[in-house]
Amino acid sequence: MQLNALAICCPDPLLEKIVPVFHYAGIETDVCLRAEDAWERLLRAKYDAAVVDLERSSGWHDGMGRVRKAGPNRGSVIFAVRDANTSPSDACRAGASLVLDRDFSQNALLKSLRALHGAMLSERQRYYRCPIEIPVLIAPVGIRTPAVRAVSSNVSRGGMAVRCPFLPSIATKVEVEFQVPGTLQVNCEAQVVWSDGQGRGGLVFTRMSQRMKEQFVEWLKCEWERTHPAPFPIPLTLPKESMAGRSLKCHAFIKQLPVAWKCSGCGWIGSIPVEASSWRFAAHPPGHVVEAFERHTCNSNIAPGT
Repeated sequence: MQLNALAICCPDPLLEKIVPVFHYAGIETDVCLRAEDAWERLLRAKYDAAVVDLERSSGWHDGMGRVRKAGPNRGSVIFAVRDANTSPSDACRAGASLVLDRDFSQNALLKSLRALHGAMLSERQRYYRCPIEIPVLIAPVGIRTPAVRAVSSNVSRGGMAVRCPFLPSIATKVEVEFQVPGTLQVNCEAQVVWSDGQGRGGLVFTRMSQRMKEQFVEWLKCEWERTHPAPFPIPLTLPKESMAGRSLKCHAFIKQLPVAWKCSGCGWIGSIPVEASSWRFAAHPPGHVVEAFERHTCNSNIAPGT
């Protein structure tokens, strides 16, 4: 299972410390250079973690507050690299999960990731949308009309997406009835929150008995565990340069883009022009760089052209 993170306004030296550690921990990292764009992205797209440089992120206090109040990342882990004028307590009150000094070590970051790994996995599971097609009955609350038949597209703890040719209008309160595989029959109240006008829409659950909610969440948990392999634990420390074997590590960035990779066992370096780079190369180097790395011999200590 691949976790993902967003680095916000991080300069090249900071990225050179963060990205290799996140990659080693099994977390892919995207980068956003503008704080305003990053906060908007966090309100729309789900991330397991974010790293924000408070020194370079204008409006970070309000930005983190907005993310914590609404959107898919209310419970996501946020690392804050503090500036000289911000105390750890101020950053935590604004919404940071953990505060890093600017001179943090990579092993300290790895240790923090280990400590928060369980929280990241729990949040990913909480946000899980189970893709499943099951019959659903939907009836407006307080109106004596026959229930309409629908079919679910996915279900989550908070609601479901459905296909229904006669879906009630947005904001309508409805009674919902469906049965998940097994014996659990779910009856609850919901509200229509979106509709595309073509028979597809979304419901958010607004009222469900505590016992039924517990059983429903347990079923979702079982589905999650059945369809998602258990993640590998994050190692205790980063590999040493002198350890047996060798690996290809991201070595240099230009304009927040990876441009060079270094062999962990010698001085070999492979590089590409910045205009040919992409952020996905931080975790997955270009194929020709990987091929050149695999061909070179460490005892030559020479970086062949790539």
